[in-house]
Amino acid sequence: MADPFTLMAVASVASAGFGVLGAVRQGQIAEQQAQSQAGIAKYNAAVARNNAIAARQAAEAAAKDKRLETSRRISTIRATFAAGGVVTTEGSPLLVQSEQAAEGALEAARILHRGNLQAQGYESQSLLDETQSQAYLQQGKSAKTASYLDAAGSAIGGVSALSSFGGGATTSTTNAPVPRLRPNNLV
Repeated sequence: MADPFTLMAVASVASAGFGVLGAVRQGQIAEQQAQSQAGIAKYNAAVARNNAIAARQAAEAAAKDKRLETSRRISTIRATFAAGGVVTTEGSPLLVQSEQAAEGALEAARILHRGNLQAQGYESQSLLDETQSQAYLQQGKSAKTASYLDAAGSAIGGVSALSSFGGGATTSTTNAPVPRLRPNNLV
């Protein structure tokens, strides 16, 4: 049977080994999770950029539709005045047409402005998501580095514990006499 000090030393070394492995694995898992979160944030940033493009395109299309609607309205007004025998190029008929054109242009500009504001919101979100992605990656690297430091601490702790058994892990030579075996001492 092994002596208790040897068993304790072996247990100490095994414990330190498991501590080292556990710390390193924990860092690897933390880094993988951070990379996964960074990937999600990057995806969200891409979605936000696409939403910004879509918002601008939708606003441009709506503004174009508004300009066409305004043009049709002015044409209807002009045709109505002309059918009644009114001259459309001067006076009140011209003023009515000008007001309709101005209102239509203003509404088209408002549509574009709202679309740009919405797009800017998406672009801001995209920048935030990109920044968050970088933060996750840095967090993963830091966790991995910390796990290596923890592993080193476990290894040092194991060596320290091992050296405490029996006055140290090294064998000491003393000047004590070595007993000699003599044939009459044999059993």
